[in-house]
Amino acid sequence: MTVPLVLAVANHKGGVAKTASTLALGEAAVARGLTVGLIDLDPNCTLTETLEPPDLDVAGSKDLLRDDRELSLADCLTLAGEQWGGLMVCVSDPLLSNREYDLTAPASEERLRQSIRRDSGDLDLIIIDLPPARSRIALTGLVAADLVLVPSTASTYSTRSMSQMFEDFLPKAQKYNPDLRVAGILVTKFAGRAEERRVVAELSAAYGDLMLDPPVPRHEIVATAFESLHVPLRQMHDPYATKVADSYTDHLPRILAAGGLTLKKTRKKRR
Repeated sequence: MTVPLVLAVANHKGGVAKTASTLALGEAAVARGLTVGLIDLDPNCTLTETLEPPDLDVAGSKDLLRDDRELSLADCLTLAGEQWGGLMVCVSDPLLSNREYDLTAPASEERLRQSIRRDSGDLDLIIIDLPPARSRIALTGLVAADLVLVPSTASTYSTRSMSQMFEDFLPKAQKYNPDLRVAGILVTKFAGRAEERRVVAELSAAYGDLMLDPPVPRHEIVATAFESLHVPLRQMHDPYATKVADSYTDHLPRILAAGGLTLKKTRKKRR
């Protein structure tokens, strides 16, 4: 059985391209030959809706977090729409928000990690799209992860939210998952304005090597691809979409290397 690398994409603030980053990195990883599964852990279901899986009646993330079932991740994986090139997805549902109350039981933080360990369907890489909140659901996603990627726009509000996550939420997750590491901070939707450059300089001074350079460029074609057309960026056949896709592709090796996964080989098999 494959031991997958598990990457959580997290920021308490919405609008920082968290789901877009999950989709673009998944697209890039599949293109490089990895078997990839995405877990939608956001009750808003944006990732699920964008991937358009033909089978929406399968068990999903709300079922993985129930305390009366012992499902594996493999039980809850379904193929995304054919335009996504073989990406697998564990779908979300608005009822996932009810799990906030279920996750108060002892050791409930471990539920997602346990489901992945039971059987992950021989995936090489799992990317978890976390909700934009300091929630128990977000916590269980971090506890299940090997790495966390933190996307942030170059704005005061986004970076303030990010710094709060570093100060309190990540340390809380690391109490349950001491091996959780930060893969990097990725500035997204970057237009190159003077104020944005100032914020990036401050982030670089504060976080040093955790900053992934260069930032991901901003363009409205990303919203068109994901939110309107529900297709990968490269299927837009647009130079701006390709530029954004290339940015994520360029960042992918460093992100994966932080967890010991290279694009030349997949992770070892369990005996």
